[in-house]
Amino acid sequence: MNCLGQQGIGCVTSALLPGGVFGAAIFGLVVGFLLGLFHFRSLKVVVARMAGGNWPIALQILRFGILAAVFWGLALMGAHVLIAGLVGIMLARALVLGRRGAGL
Repeated sequence: MNCLGQQGIGCVTSALLPGGVFGAAIFGLVVGFLLGLFHFRSLKVVVARMAGGNWPIALQILRFGILAAVFWGLALMGAHVLIAGLVGIMLARALVLGRRGAGL
């Protein structure tokens, strides 16, 4: 296995995912997109509960805990995977919230 000087999980990621760096970035994009769908769809539940007078603290902690844990894992795989994951989250945000920037 040739990891080009990488150590740890970055080496394992490059070895296991097809396409090397490009495959890892695609993996990050897909994981980020799926995470974004969960995160922003669950926001609707949080807002509905808050409008009803409840404060869903546990749900908020769960949402942000999952977000942080997944981003930590993506960061361990490399910067390119982390950035692709962020792009995936932003794409899911645009899809779920249905908002576009002023220039679009």
